[in-house]
Amino acid sequence: LRIGHNDGVYVWLNGKIVYEYPDKHAFEYNMAAVPIKLKKGKNLLVLLMMQAGRNWMFNVNLDTYDFRTQLPEFEK
Repeated sequence: LRIGHNDGVYVWLNGKIVYEYPDKHAFEYNMAAVPIKLKKGKNLLVLLMMQAGRNWMFNVNLDTYDFRTQLPEFEK
């Protein structure tokens, strides 16, 4: 799970908190990566966004592919 947000956020997946960042800061796309496991069928993702003022932004992305296991072998 990749999350970007400005100001604080709490994230729950299926009733369990998986990410928290209670401080204010500028938005950065995909600033946090959280390893999660989804169950088969429906999953409930809940975000509580906190705002210190002015505009607010967030993004959430799911990565379903582990690129680290697909690195090519290079000859030395």
